[in-house]
Amino acid sequence: MIKWLSKICGSIESLVFPPTCIICGQLQSEGRSFLCNLCFREIIFLRQIRKCEICSLPITEEEVQCQDCRQLNPKFDKLISIFLYDGIGAEIMKFIKFNGKYLLIHNFIEDIKEILSQYEFDTIVPIPSHIRKFISRGYNPSYSIATLISKLYSKPIVYALEKVKEKPSQLELSIEERLRNPSDAFKLSKKAKDTVAGKIILLVDDIATTGATLSSCANILKNEGGCKKVIAFSLARTPHIK
Repeated sequence: MIKWLSKICGSIESLVFPPTCIICGQLQSEGRSFLCNLCFREIIFLRQIRKCEICSLPITEEEVQCQDCRQLNPKFDKLISIFLYDGIGAEIMKFIKFNGKYLLIHNFIEDIKEILSQYEFDTIVPIPSHIRKFISRGYNPSYSIATLISKLYSKPIVYALEKVKEKPSQLELSIEERLRNPSDAFKLSKKAKDTVAGKIILLVDDIATTGATLSSCANILKNEGGCKKVIAFSLARTPHIK
């Protein structure tokens, strides 16, 4: 009865207040959450461009590996992302990260399935946020993405990492500061070793900037947790940072 009433109320609300695109304000496309087809087509998907074979950073035709990977020497085995944190892609991530519009993630289900079907993994580990940030926002975007992937692939989520120090947002820092920023911010949770040892981990974040946070967490999972391999995943990837 309650479900039936909820559907009726939802239908009435849609008629009175038609759902609009969160970016341009036009009527959103059927089957999409907060987004119309025109804006969706403006997103720069990484499958369309040449990128670093390790971290998915866009590169030139002459490059195979990006400068960031040569400088960072990342501890993850590979970083894969769906779209570029630029233009509408950046606007979408700001709504997801700062405005609670995590249902926008569902617009990328088919893209996530397409790319992750190429990789084997046993367990999903989301990047944690500091408790103060989690309380102020009421949610963690990385957890939302990890939950969606868990449902798509029937893989368990293990909260193997803890954030012990609150650091400035990577998006606000220079490349040098970003590379230093994640240092000593995370630790392995007490019960994690039994659940990640010998496993192939899918390490999930919302936005990858330099990849320093993912690399630091991958290092902890490998050296302290004893996991076999770490595939890093982010919904968005920043372009090259000068």
